[in-house]
Amino acid sequence: MTTPRTREARARDASAAARASARTRGTQLIDDLLAAAKQQFEAHGWAATSVGDIIAAAGVSRATFYRYFADKRDIFYLLAQRYVGAAVPPLDELFSSDLHDTPTLTDALTEYISRYHENAAIARIWAEEAPHDTVLTALARESALRARRQFRQAFGDESGQATDAFFLLLFAVTERFPYHAFAAEAAIADLAPCEVAEATADILAGLSRAQAALNPASAN
Repeated sequence: MTTPRTREARARDASAAARASARTRGTQLIDDLLAAAKQQFEAHGWAATSVGDIIAAAGVSRATFYRYFADKRDIFYLLAQRYVGAAVPPLDELFSSDLHDTPTLTDALTEYISRYHENAAIARIWAEEAPHDTVLTALARESALRARRQFRQAFGDESGQATDAFFLLLFAVTERFPYHAFAAEAAIADLAPCEVAEATADILAGLSRAQAALNPASAN
């Protein structure tokens, strides 16, 4: 007997195949649907946004939506994946850079936090839905593991334990500071990404100095 979860997975696989085989017109329709979904999520949040809202905002038919996406969650997954794709390059630079190099650190953080700011609604919904969504949980874990690998490679701690503990502290600051600045319910509306990037760079540099003072061998 086919389980409901299996049917959902098969529907999403079919939608992904349709997107992968889309030609120019189909690709434009997909982009239009993604832009409309992002706008609706930003304006109304997850629960209050329906497939009908997305269809109306995109100006396409219901059949077009279901040709490329299985449901509302399916289109959100692709928005989340695209957000990760935009955030990964600056995160790679950040976690493989010298944390004492303030200009490089600030540049990487400015790029990353700008991408976060542009996708604040996606980040907020992701945080709300991930505890009961295995796809979002797996995507978040994969992103964190990638950043940790970059950091360990750059840091070069043979034991790994001190590196992992320090990474978790840095990653928490890098992830949670922008979240509370832009995505949380109590977000500060008039904060600019560059301001958050500069403040985050100062915090990370301070943590790096403190870590070096506590563990001089790691600074060599």
